[in-house]
Amino acid sequence: MDFEQALEIANAVLSARLGRQLSDVETTILRGSWHNQTYEQIADESGYSISYLTRDVGPKFWKHLSQALGETVSKTNFRIALERQTSQPIQKAAEPHNKRAKPLTEKQSPSSHPPLPPLPLTATGVKPLMSPSFADAPKNSTP
Repeated sequence: MDFEQALEIANAVLSARLGRQLSDVETTILRGSWHNQTYEQIADESGYSISYLTRDVGPKFWKHLSQALGETVSKTNFRIALERQTSQPIQKAAEPHNKRAKPLTEKQSPSSHPPLPPLPLTATGVKPLMSPSFADAPKNSTP
């Protein structure tokens, strides 16, 4: 696998599972890491500050990539995780991020919860929360 394939896979899993693509700085981190560069070397070549890469973007990027891949990855072990993706079809959020959570069945969906009760209406629409009937209600007072 070369870097372009790794970049394509990283973008595909982030898109499918988190709904986003790599940013420019994340691509820079991935490229530098692919070529075994230190954050200092990546910073020198890219113009980003080393603290921005090591304390801000880098940790967030590895966390997001870990979420998308479904396993913990870091600057030193991401290659093998990306290579594993070539033998697996990329599924759009089919696997829960929480391994203990059960996947939704066809009959279940986030919208399968019972409907909320209707809001009180007036002739003009929804009754505002600060209407007299709400404002006059006794307030919960704690002793």
